Amino acid sequence: MAVAKAIEPFVYKHPRWVTYSSLGSKYLGVYGWNNGIKKNIPRHYTAFYMQWKVGPQEHIHHRPNKANFEMDEWGEIAPVQNPRIYVVYPDQFHEGLWGGEGVIKGLRARPESRHRSFVPPMPKFYWPKLFRGVVYSEILDKYIDMVMTKRGMTLVDEAFGFDNYILKTPVNEIYAWKLLKLKREMLLKLADKENFIGGKSSVYEKYGEFC
Repeated sequence: MAVAKAIEPFVYKHPRWVTYSSLGSKYLGVYGWNNGIKKNIPRHYTAFYMQWKVGPQEHIHHRPNKANFEMDEWGEIAPVQNPRIYVVYPDQFHEGLWGGEGVIKGLRARPESRHRSFVPPMPKFYWPKLFRGVVYSEILDKYIDMVMTKRGMTLVDEAFGFDNYILKTPVNEIYAWKLLKLKREMLLKLADKENFIGGKSSVYEKYGEFC
């Protein structure tokens, strides 16, 4: 197996089955964070990245069956399976408030024919309905214009404000880079109470628990 010289010590340190097996890849993932340059990264950042990497976990694009077993049309009883739909998060997702929604890749239905076709069907992409909206941040004291979905606006309303949604929602559910940068700006501003001198002391008291 020919590999780059830069990764030869890493590859040849373990047996080949470790490199190619699914269990071995998980081990190498943990090994990489505990050795080399990555071991010097602060643990809180490592935990943040690991949680962000998971991505949105809520069942947004389908309704899971909550039953444990189900009976099919022939009377056979089998365990219920709820496979997750593969969702693509393009660059536009990270610049807006999509509420965890993404792009779903499907296939177009074949035209009815008497003959079997071996040509793969054409792909079809299902995009969420997007519109341009404005949210207000009390901590940053500014209006933010971005592309969003109806679900994103609903989540902000359910959290009683954009700031509460950003600060209380787990990072893997937010997932968008722009929103996480705004969260960083909010926390940096809350870290210094002098930023709220004047008539803004009530804002600091409202969100002081996140300091």
